[in-house]
Amino acid sequence: MSHFATNWAIQQRGLDAATKVLLWHLADCHNPAQGCFPTQAYLVDRSELSRATVNRHLAILEQRGLILRERCFDADKQRQLPTRYYLACETDFETHRERLASAPRRGVKPCRNSGHGAESQKSAEPCLKSEESRVSDCDSNPVIEPVREPPAGARARGGTDFSELWRDWPEAERPRNRDVAERLFGRLSPDERRSAIEFASAFRSLRAGQGAVALMIPYLREKSFVDFVGAPEIDREGYFVIRPEREEWAAWIASYRIRYSEKILSGMIERGFMLTRSRWPEDGGGARNDGSKRESPRSGLPTRLWRHAPSMAKGAQDAQ
Repeated sequence: MSHFATNWAIQQRGLDAATKVLLWHLADCHNPAQGCFPTQAYLVDRSELSRATVNRHLAILEQRGLILRERCFDADKQRQLPTRYYLACETDFETHRERLASAPRRGVKPCRNSGHGAESQKSAEPCLKSEESRVSDCDSNPVIEPVREPPAGARARGGTDFSELWRDWPEAERPRNRDVAERLFGRLSPDERRSAIEFASAFRSLRAGQGAVALMIPYLREKSFVDFVGAPEIDREGYFVIRPEREEWAAWIASYRIRYSEKILSGMIERGFMLTRSRWPEDGGGARNDGSKRESPRSGLPTRLWRHAPSMAKGAQDAQ
């Protein structure tokens, strides 16, 4: 256990709760002299996440530049060893990054016919897979299936519109199973499909500004795009720019009038705009936060009140 590593893990910001818990357990396994070699079974047990979920959050940590993973292999016994993890708090982290980036991939060569499975049908020892991850996508189905084209029904539901959404979405934030996302997209109305494509970039910008991952499945399942229909502009840092001519302005002023002094409100009004992490205030402008909906004047799609908004806009913070 390294107190330095665990303190470093706790100080990392902008991570989902499950991702941060996993990072902490990795840091807890770190030994400054020997390294960090927790097994998948250990991480699953300590984090109380499924193997597939652990693997997904490890990929997020690696994408964020917080960890490196080195697959270890015993050439004599032809066996995979526990993965070694390097943490960004280690002094030689960049050296290992450069070494791993230039090193050839190691492992057992797959059989010539199938790429996986046993070298011979009579052998009891299967050959090891050579992909980056050794964790299956679904814990209940360890069978590795070949890549398949989406079924005809899914193509009809999603069509070329979904192909556009899929192509522009960052690969690291797309689901591994395209069919799942395409079925969700196919259940949307034509207007919702257009909105999903139109506001995908704005959704990703907002999530990036918040230091969060913009995953495609929640975006489609929760219909997050409706929050952007007729919404104000979003700056580079992921803040909504609320101006007096916007209907959101009156809602924010009414919300702040309950909680803050007239001096703070006067400063925000003189400034002429405010920067907020959500489009609408958490209480809907003084109303009870009951999950009620507003209707966008432009499209008629319901625009939900943002329940997880911070309690103070950037303008109010500056005014204080």
